[in-house]
This record gives sequence, C-alpha cells and structure tokens, in this order.
Amino acid sequence: MKESFLHFIWQFQQFDKSKLRTTDGELVEIFSTGNHNTDAGPDFKNAKIRIGKIVWHGQVEIHISSSYWTLHGHQNDRAYDNVVLHVVWENDQKIYNKDVKLIPTIELKGRIEPELLTKCNQLLNSPELIPCSSQIIDANKMNVFSMQQQATIERLKIKSEVVFELLKRNKMDWEETTYQLLAKNFGFKINSEPFLRLAQNAPLKYLKKHVGNLLQIEAMLFGVAGFLDQSPKDDYHSILMNEYAFLAKKYSLEGNEIPESSWKHLRLRPGNFPAVRISQFAALINQNPHLFDSFTNFDDVKILKKSLRIKPSNYWETHYHFGKESKRQLKGMGLNSVENLLINTTVPLLVAYSQHLDEPKYMDQALLILENLKPESNYITNKWQELGLSSVNAFESQALIEMYNNYCLKKRCLSCKIGVGLISNK
Repeated sequence: MKESFLHFIWQFQQFDKSKLRTTDGELVEIFSTGNHNTDAGPDFKNAKIRIGKIVWHGQVEIHISSSYWTLHGHQNDRAYDNVVLHVVWENDQKIYNKDVKLIPTIELKGRIEPELLTKCNQLLNSPELIPCSSQIIDANKMNVFSMQQQATIERLKIKSEVVFELLKRNKMDWEETTYQLLAKNFGFKINSEPFLRLAQNAPLKYLKKHVGNLLQIEAMLFGVAGFLDQSPKDDYHSILMNEYAFLAKKYSLEGNEIPESSWKHLRLRPGNFPAVRISQFAALINQNPHLFDSFTNFDDVKILKKSLRIKPSNYWETHYHFGKESKRQLKGMGLNSVENLLINTTVPLLVAYSQHLDEPKYMDQALLILENLKPESNYITNKWQELGLSSVNAFESQALIEMYNNYCLKKRCLSCKIGVGLISNK
C-alpha cells in the first residue's frame, strides 16, 4: 500500500461510497474531491463535503494510517488548520486539531476492490523502463491522446522556466535573453554552458554595432571564446586577433575571455566542432540581429526555418580549426540543427512570452511550430515506437520524451492518464 495509490483512489473516487460514515459515525457525502496539491500542505484543496448536516469547504489530507498525522507533525502546522476530512486506509489513532476537536476521518479499508491494488502494483513494480509496456496496446486511445497533450504543455512550461531565469538575470531584457538562449542551444548540450558564457560575456548590444561587418563580429565572439589567445595559426587568425585587440579595448572585454579548454570536442562530429558553431553563430547575428522580433513575429514556419539556415564566412568552408585546412565543404546549419534550435529556443521563448503577457496567441505560435516540425528520433522515441506509439510531428515526440522522463522513469503511473485508465479500466 502506497499513499499515492490512496491519492488515486480519492481523486477518481474508486471506492464504495454506500453508507459512507466517519469513524465516529457521521454520514459523509462528497460533492467535490478538491484539487490535487503537488506542493507543500494538504493533499487536496478546495474540497466540498457534507459531514452530518454541515457542508464543509476546505482541504483533505490522506494517509495510510491516521497516526501519520501526528508522525508528520501536522498538528503543529497551521497549513493544516483548514483540513475538513482525513482520509486513511486504516484508522489506528484518533486525531485532533489544535482546538482539541476530533478531525473527521473516513477509513477506506474494505471499500476498495482488491483488483485495483493488484493492477496498481503491477505497474509500480514493473521492471520495465516504461511500466505499462505490456499493456499499452490495450490503453484507451483517448487517454493516450489526452496524456500526450498534457505532457507537451508540461514540457513547454518547464522549458520556459529557463527563459525566465535568464530574463531575471538580464533585467527583463527580452532581446538579450533571446540571444543568450539561442547561444546556449547552439552548443547542443555538449557545449551549451561555454556557449552561454560566451553570449553573457560578449553582449548582443556590442555585436549589433558591427552588423554588416562579419569579420568584426567573428573577432569579438572568437576572442571572448578564448580562440584568439595564442600565436597566430594563419593569416585569417592573425587578422581576427588584431581586430579583437581593438574591440576588446573599445568595449572593455579584457578579462572576459573563456579558457579555450572549456570547449569540448570529444565525441563530436567535425561539423559540430566549437569553432564551426561559433562561426555559424556569428553569421546568424550578422544576418539577423533582431532575434526576439524574428522569433515572436513570423507568418510562416518555413520562412522561420529558412532564416536560421545560414552559412559562415568562406574561411570555414575549408577549416574545422584555425590553421588546419580541410577538404572544402559547405558548413551551413543543417535542417536537423535548425529544427533543434526552433524546438529548444523559439518554442520556449514563445511560451514564456505568452505567460508574461497572458497572451494565448504566442502559445499558439509555439504549438504551430511543433506541429510543423518532423518528430525527433532518439533512444526515447524509438522505445515508444517499438510499443506502437509513434509520432507524426515534434509536438508528439516532445510529449513522448516528457512522459518517459517525468512519468515512466519516476513510476508516476498514478499521475498518468494512461496508467490511471489501465488500472481503472477506463
């Protein structure tokens, strides 16, 4: 028996309510179970319950044994003063509030079908990473669809928290925040942190003053990234070093440089090497310095994608590193990289902006982008596909990733609509 199972039982009223009485004999009628509270405080808020002749509005607390109330110290916590009903599996102790009045309690033992607990334990004790692997083929399709919708929205809100953190550091400057978020995602996980530091140490407001001169933008970014703090490797490297020496003095950038050793090359394809990505980033800023406006005001997702498919300066067609010539190859942003940037930069930015302004149209734009991008293909989406749950777009693949990471791996089956449906046969 787990408390989360009792939360499920209470929330979905999966128990026999005939002749329901408190442990001291008063009739109980439930009008509303309340809202499940995942924060501190009582388990369900704003419930509406008749006890005896009085209708109460308040909170509901749930425990396996009534003695847990005292064990958890609720009698000394004012957050529990408004608990109108204590729901327990077993009533092993009378519980009183601060005024020494008996807290109304109902005992669920004997009122729950044993089959429900068996099905619940089958999921929660499953050795599979996706607990319902053997059952999902029988899941109600509407439950699957509804859970995907919920998971995607949850994932977007979690991602938007990163935007708000950056926004707070940037004193509500949306343009600088967009620039830093884009930089972080240009690092594609492996180099996300040094890329973010690069953007923070080389502010967009300085780069904007040199739009139209890609060489100077490259010099500033490569200089702060720590790639110019060494002997010149070739003529181009030398030119950038001279430009940076001037710009570093002009904008007081000396001392802001990141150690070149911060950048990782291990397990990266050459096209993802830091120098190549920085050159692409410089070209993007030079081409489109008004990032925030571009990401929040667009008419066509295809045009938005096209705006990110930039190519760097000619030098990088034959180089992956300074001073080391390679076979000529166009090193523009690939489609997969562009879609990754849209999913992890533009979409969270729109969600955060929607929440900030309380304006749904920006949320709609975020969803529109996801619906118009192909689904991601990775270890997680492949596992779902093996179970017959494939994605047709990025909206659905984002849902599957969220479900796997924050429900399946954490065995939160009783908070998942698919799991709840399988347990309750709905």
